[in-house]
Amino acid sequence: MPPVDAVAAASNVTWSEIGIVLGAGGVIMVAVIGWVWTALDSIRKSVNGYRLEVAQTYATVDALVQVESRLSQSIDKMAVQMQQSLLQMTTRFEALFTAITTTRAIGPSEK
Repeated sequence: MPPVDAVAAASNVTWSEIGIVLGAGGVIMVAVIGWVWTALDSIRKSVNGYRLEVAQTYATVDALVQVESRLSQSIDKMAVQMQQSLLQMTTRFEALFTAITTTRAIGPSEK
């Protein structure tokens, strides 16, 4: 392997050129990091705004559980009421059916 000084002398690159390239690379790197930082800050603000909107607009888990509980209670109450109504209808139908069969069993001449 040749010595470092021999390689540098053969490439015709000076220290000032290396400094310029490194300085330009540093400036470009700082510009890219600044751009990425700005983009991430914009995204962070957007996400925070969305979180605030969700918190203000959408229901929480506790609210959904309460609504589900009330809905379940209402459905249970409605089922009980429907069962009672069907029982009343069945009782009335049986009474009507009994009255009709009794009337037919007695016949029109026995009234």
